[in-house]
Amino acid sequence: MFETNNSESSGSIENVDEQNGFYNVDYPEISEEFEPISFVDLLAFAYQIANGMRHLTSMSYVHRQLALRNVYISHDKTIRIGELGLARRHGNNEYYRIMNKAVPLPFHWMAPETFKDHKFTEKSDVWSFAVCLWELFTLGRVPYEGLADVLTFLNEGKRLEKPEFCSEATYNLMRSCWELDASKRPCFSHCVTFFEEQLKKQDTEVFADLFQKLEIVSLHQEQLQDWTNGSNFDNDSGDSV
Repeated sequence: MFETNNSESSGSIENVDEQNGFYNVDYPEISEEFEPISFVDLLAFAYQIANGMRHLTSMSYVHRQLALRNVYISHDKTIRIGELGLARRHGNNEYYRIMNKAVPLPFHWMAPETFKDHKFTEKSDVWSFAVCLWELFTLGRVPYEGLADVLTFLNEGKRLEKPEFCSEATYNLMRSCWELDASKRPCFSHCVTFFEEQLKKQDTEVFADLFQKLEIVSLHQEQLQDWTNGSNFDNDSGDSV
């Protein structure tokens, strides 16, 4: 998912080998200029994923298959959340219920309640978000690898272990996202605030720079939307979309 430099793995966060899945072979031109991944980068990615999911939630959508494999990173380390094929709008019900039980779903990322009632809400996406965070802070490990019965494991109160490159505060947030009682899980707005605070504690300038990048990305997205809709818009800078 994420790209790093091509040197051999030394066990540090900057050097990860290809077996861990951190090379995007589809975009070799990016890897030539891409900088090593740092702990602050991981926090920035987590913040952006939470922010993207907050936006999706504000539009009354549930994603239903949030996982690290569906998060894409650009050369400037801004991210996009993709694979919206299973995303559904739930309207005023605050949940979406699966009618076709034969639809294949990523159960390793699913909240336990979705196995029973097949209802998806913001809080079930929050559960998936925490699994996505676990993937992120383990640098791409597979969750529950080798475990035959994930649901029994979870109902026994067991959870994924704390990742090596994860602070206690972040792991505590992940654990709160894995509450069996969905009402006790945080919302995405809380997750955004949490990672914003964590980023600012690490480096205020990094957060300011990230915020500026996201503002530019948002502007370009709005321009693209206007162009797609056939609207006329002024582009004083002469930049292409």
